[in-house]
Amino acid sequence: MLALLMLAINTHWPVLADGNKQLVVEALWVEPSTDGHLLNMSRYDGKNWAEPSTILSRKHPITSPAIATDLNGTKLVIWSELVDDKSILMQSEKLDITSAWSEPVIFSDFGVENLGVSIIVDPNGTKWVFWAANQGDLDDIYYVNNQNGGWSKPQRVNSENEVPDFRPKTKILSDGDLLVEWKTYDFSVGQYIDAERLFKLDKSEKSRYKPSLNEDGDLEEDGDVFVEDIPLPNFLPSNRASIFHFPDNKLSQSVIVE
Repeated sequence: MLALLMLAINTHWPVLADGNKQLVVEALWVEPSTDGHLLNMSRYDGKNWAEPSTILSRKHPITSPAIATDLNGTKLVIWSELVDDKSILMQSEKLDITSAWSEPVIFSDFGVENLGVSIIVDPNGTKWVFWAANQGDLDDIYYVNNQNGGWSKPQRVNSENEVPDFRPKTKILSDGDLLVEWKTYDFSVGQYIDAERLFKLDKSEKSRYKPSLNEDGDLEEDGDVFVEDIPLPNFLPSNRASIFHFPDNKLSQSVIVE
């Protein structure tokens, strides 16, 4: 049975002209096909789910899709694709609601394995991408951002250690700083625990923020919000995770559906 995971998702309902609030959600998921794998999407307008559409068809196995919508409405999708026994990250963009998805290109072939992507857009419009990459030993968390018109070089997030680090997730705090959380192993307790790192933006940059960052816009910043009013569509696969994407959110945009 499909269920929404209790992740730190902050839901935002845009206010319509009549004063009512409309919830906009986009579902993203992977399905196998006779020729490979499909990346499918559907949109919920607050009342109904649209018929699913295939945005990408790939001959190689794909997994772990992630999506973000920037301040201009451009959507970025990044996923992991298995090519010749190596997991690489691929990307595609959609400039606006009327345009088509761009031809997929390589986002990262860093190391031998690239998995578990998380994307966030800060209030200045800078995109940040976090993922787990394996350089031949254990997974570490890396990130890039797209300042100065291009993507930066991958930088490690976690400190150097002898344990795997994986499954990053990100959100923007109400003061504009960026928080990334991930799983790491703690030998002292003999289990995986949560780790985190805060990325502080320069105060001069924060003074230029145009959108309002507050809990009234995205509801609770820190609480786990169960999006119980969203009907689960019957076309989502029951044997793999999907993504619910909230394009109007400013602090956190995605939640995993299983």
